[in-house]
Parts: sequence; C-alpha cells; structure tokens
Amino acid sequence: MRTPLILIVLGALLPACATPEPAAEAGWPAGTAQVEHTPLTVDPMEPNELAGWWSNGEEMLRLDAPGSYARFATTNRYDGVIERGLWTNDRYFELHLVPYDAKVRERTRVGIVMRDGRLALLLPGRPALRALPGPPLVAEDELLGRWAAPAGSLELRDDGRYAWALPDLPQATVIIVGHEGRWRLAGDRLVLDPDAPNMPSLTFRRSGGGEQMRLRSGDTEFRPAPDEHVAEGPGGVG
Repeated sequence: MRTPLILIVLGALLPACATPEPAAEAGWPAGTAQVEHTPLTVDPMEPNELAGWWSNGEEMLRLDAPGSYARFATTNRYDGVIERGLWTNDRYFELHLVPYDAKVRERTRVGIVMRDGRLALLLPGRPALRALPGPPLVAEDELLGRWAAPAGSLELRDDGRYAWALPDLPQATVIIVGHEGRWRLAGDRLVLDPDAPNMPSLTFRRSGGGEQMRLRSGDTEFRPAPDEHVAEGPGGVG
C-alpha cells in the first residue's frame, strides 16, 4: 500500500513549509533577538555647549572651558564651593566629574539629556540642572567693586577676596594698615577676615542702597568710589 508512504513524506515536508521567523524574514541569523528602536534624546551630531553655569534651583554647578569644575551647595556662589575637580566629556550623552581631593579618583557620572527642548544635566539622585546665563544675582553682588574712606580704599572682589589699601595722603592718621583677606556677608554686616593671623576680623554695618549704600564701623565710613557702579547680575535660576 502507498498511503502510509505518502503520509510519511508529507510529515517530513511540513516543518520546512512552516511560517518563517521574523528574524529570518528580515535577513537576520536565526535566533537573533529583535531590539526595539529608542529615539536618542540628544543628537550626537549636534554640538552642545556644556561650559558655564548650571542649576536646579537648589544647587549650582560651574563647568569651566579648560576642564575644571566647581559645585555649590546653594544658588549663592559666595556661600562657598563644596567640591572642585576636573570634568571630561568623552561621550555625547554623559560627562564625568573627578574631584581633586578624591582618595580613589572616584568619577561621578552626569547624564546629558533633553528636557522640554532644553539641555539638562542629571546628577545622581538630584533634580535636573539647566543652563543659566550666569550666576544668580545676590546681595553680595551689590558690594563688589571699590569703596573709599579717609582710612583708605577697600576693594571687594567676586572671588571672595578683598584688599584694603592705605590712603594716598601721607599725613593721614591710619590705625589699620593695608591688608588683604577674605570677605563675607552676614545679614546686614560685612565681615573682613584678614590673612594675617594676628589681625582680628573687622565688621562693618551695611546701610542704604545703590549709590547711597554705606559701610560703617566706628568712625570709619566707606562709600562707593566715584568711578564704581552698582553691580548688575545676569538673572536668576531658570
């Protein structure tokens, strides 16, 4: 009988006629897993400027063009830097922060993404940081520049340093000699911390505003120097 032989032949041919796997239809090797396409959030062909100021409204990060960086715990840069180091940008979707004082050169990965059409940086466990045109304007910015008094001139710089110079008049009585150090604002008081270890801190009370602002301590009163203008900041946190 031929019927059993025909059934056997058909049974052997059926697997070969089965519907091919999607991978085979696409020309991929059998057993290759398909990967779902996910659009990139950052265009790798589009150059992105990363150097500058970044903030999430709570803290700030400054990336300098030469490759150094500084982290600030608040949006007031005069409160002090909490971390300094070097940053690298080897891949378009991330950069790395390497602090100077790391005992084991630990690198912090910072993601680079697009949020609502704007570039954002993602620090681990922190809200996204967005680019700023510059550091936010704070009360300390109003004090920057040169101040004049019979006791000499006082220059307050944006790096937190100051310089007190002697007056030009040789016959003037000067109690405090020229010196340098760091300055800070504590409420309505300006505090000067001299570098010299044998000199105590000096405190001045701030009053008024703009060109009428004064810094007073005892009989000493500093006024804005005639050629100085009130500082204007670049804007707030965005």
